[in-house]
Amino acid sequence: MGMFAFGFVATAVLWLYWELHTRPFRPLQDAIAARFVDSNPRVQGGQRKMHKQTPRLLEIVMRVPFDPKRDIAAAQQTVDVVLGLARRHVADLEAYERLEVHLFQPVPESDPRIELVTRELNGSLGDRSR
Repeated sequence: MGMFAFGFVATAVLWLYWELHTRPFRPLQDAIAARFVDSNPRVQGGQRKMHKQTPRLLEIVMRVPFDPKRDIAAAQQTVDVVLGLARRHVADLEAYERLEVHLFQPVPESDPRIELVTRELNGSLGDRSR
């Protein structure tokens, strides 16, 4: 009986943590999912480390139907749309310094094709792709 209680409590704690961690970004995640069918987006925000020197990031990971490494124009257009959605659905977007969008195309029986596109959010919307 104790093991069942422990399993229930552990599951409840994990669910509560995930609920509180993703709630601020759920409107944006839902908007991206509605705009880009089958994109399966995941949105999170904050700092990579708890040090003051690291920038506050709004990080989005999403599936795309094209090769993001080869079709740079489509990748940039996707990020432009995502940035517009973020402006509408993230109440405190100005609290973040950088938008990181990880675009990936799954390839059957091979490694996924992945591209990271970043946009600076603190005034200048400069664009840097890695």
